[in-house]
Amino acid sequence: MTLASVAVVIPCRDRGHCIAESLASVFAQTRPPREVHVIDDGSKDDSVQVIERAFANAGAIRCFLTVRDHRGVVTTRNELCRAVTTDYVAFLDSDDIYAPQRLEAILDRAPREGHFLGFSGIDFHSARSEEDGEQSLTAWHEEYRRRLAQGMSLPTAGFSLLHSHIAITQSNYVISRGLFDAVGGFDSRMHISDDWDFAVQSLPFVEPTFVPEPLMTYRLHTGNISARCPEPKKAQDISRVLDKAAGWMVGPTPNPLAPTPHNWPQLFRIFAVLNQSAAGVSLASRLPQEVLLSVGEAARSRSAPAREAEAIRELIASARLENAGDGHSTLELMQRCHRQWSSQT
Repeated sequence: MTLASVAVVIPCRDRGHCIAESLASVFAQTRPPREVHVIDDGSKDDSVQVIERAFANAGAIRCFLTVRDHRGVVTTRNELCRAVTTDYVAFLDSDDIYAPQRLEAILDRAPREGHFLGFSGIDFHSARSEEDGEQSLTAWHEEYRRRLAQGMSLPTAGFSLLHSHIAITQSNYVISRGLFDAVGGFDSRMHISDDWDFAVQSLPFVEPTFVPEPLMTYRLHTGNISARCPEPKKAQDISRVLDKAAGWMVGPTPNPLAPTPHNWPQLFRIFAVLNQSAAGVSLASRLPQEVLLSVGEAARSRSAPAREAEAIRELIASARLENAGDGHSTLELMQRCHRQWSSQT
């Protein structure tokens, strides 16, 4: 069987001090990509020269470098995605690093056809001074553990991404090329949350695949956009993401596991009310009251709520089995259980 093709896309601006290491992690993959596409987005340092030297170690991987004036990282990501002709696109920021088995582990879980959004567990590395670096590492590890704990309490990876953005960063995404077109690319209106927004707007089309192993390293430094974005702009982004999501939550979705009242008639209403960001932005406030009260066609069946309740009971039992060491991830068990429930409604 012919393996599906994948391209790695990397936006770069003033990352001459670290992009060689990022590229080396791509070239060292146990399942190498067919192509690597880099756009230098108006660097003022030696990034272009560093990239050209690094390409010499690419082996049989086809490498493409575009050098142009600064247009912004979101515009750059969209340009990169439109340039590839492969089946899948893997993202990597110019300061992050892949584990050697990353592409193989994620793409082994990809379907032969249809949409795909995969991501993995992550690790963190600090490039800051010793004291600041240790504090930032501790804070990020605690934040990541908090997000994972919240995510694992929810019934699907889609719910987890919507609530806690457990993928953390754009570098953690591997997507089918067709999903990029279905979503319409990345929203350039976002100040910082274009990565989370893309994942959320993918949910009506595809149920994400989460590989728990830490297969990429997120590098912490003073240049991280997340560290420089003011809180009011972050709150604006959250509102925009949820407003857009409210538009597709009002009816049926191609992905039967998507977090909507139609797919999850009882659970969704509880989730929407409780899902409030640290900035005070709630999902429930974005949805019309009739959407929260309506449970769709499936819920009008007298047996549907009972089946959902039974599904939740099975999820709890499955989680207990997993804790006993049966080798299945909680999310896989949750997804399997709800698929069984959905097929009976």
